Amino acid sequence: MKRLLIFVVIYKAKVEDCVAYTTLMQNEGDIRIPHTIVVYNNSPEIEQTDNRCRIVNGMGNDMLAKAYNVGLSIAKEEGCEWILLMDQDTPFCKDYFKSACQFIESPNGCDMAVPTIIAGGKIASPTYYNPIIGPYLITNPITEIGKYEKYLTAFNSGAILRTSAIEEIGGFNEEYPLDALDNWYFHNLRKKNHYTYIMDCQLKQNLSLNNPSGISIARYKSIMNSAIRFAKSIGWVALLGWKVRAVARCFIQLMTPSKRRLFPITLKYLFVNEIK
Repeated sequence: MKRLLIFVVIYKAKVEDCVAYTTLMQNEGDIRIPHTIVVYNNSPEIEQTDNRCRIVNGMGNDMLAKAYNVGLSIAKEEGCEWILLMDQDTPFCKDYFKSACQFIESPNGCDMAVPTIIAGGKIASPTYYNPIIGPYLITNPITEIGKYEKYLTAFNSGAILRTSAIEEIGGFNEEYPLDALDNWYFHNLRKKNHYTYIMDCQLKQNLSLNNPSGISIARYKSIMNSAIRFAKSIGWVALLGWKVRAVARCFIQLMTPSKRRLFPITLKYLFVNEIK
C-alpha cells in the first residue's frame, strides 16, 4: 500500500503556532492515504511537544536541505513511497489534500506533484523555462492542470516527491542549504526524465522578496549566491541570463526607495559570482 511522509520544517516557532501545521491538523481527516507526520525543529532551543506527530530536533538551524535529507531517511525507514514538504508559513486547504490524495492514488506517470501558489496576486509557482537559458531571465506561469513535461520550477512547500526519484539524484543537494534548492531538484529530476503533475488546487504564500524592506542583507546575499550558483550549474548562457536580470534589478532598486539599500549589493554581483 502507498504510504506518505508529511514533513514540516519549522524555525523559531512553536509547532502549534505554525500555520502549515495547524491547517494540516484541521484537514488531516481528509487524508485518506496512510501517512506519517514528522516536524523538523530548526530551533532546538525551543522545546516542542505534540503527540500527534513525531518531532525531530536539528543540531541548530539546519535550514532546508539537511532537514529534507533527514526526512528522506525517515521516509525510507517508514516505507513511505512519497514525501510531502511543508514550510511553516504556508496555509494548506481542504482542496490541496484532496488533490494530493488523488495524485498519489493515480500519479499518471509523474514522480512529482505541485499546487499552484499565488503570491502578490499572481502565479508565483510553478513556472516553466528554457533549460539552456535557465529560470532567471524568462519564466512563464503554468496554468494548465495535469502532467507537465517541460522544464519547470516550483516552490518546496506543497511539493509531493517520489522518494526513489530524489534518491536517484543523490538526495537534496546541501550546496543549496536554503535558497534555490527547489530550482536544483526540479531541474535535475527533469534531466532524469521524471515529470511533474500540476494539481488542481491553489495555495497563497507571502514571499520575502516581495517585501524588500523586511529582508535582511544576509538573507538577500543567500538568495543571490544560491541563484547564481544554480545558474552556473546549468551553463554560461544561464549565467549570462542571470546577469542580465541583475542589471534590470539594479535599475528597479535604484529607482525604488524601499529597495535602494540592496542596490550596491546587486551591482557588485555584476562583477563577482559570490559575496560572503
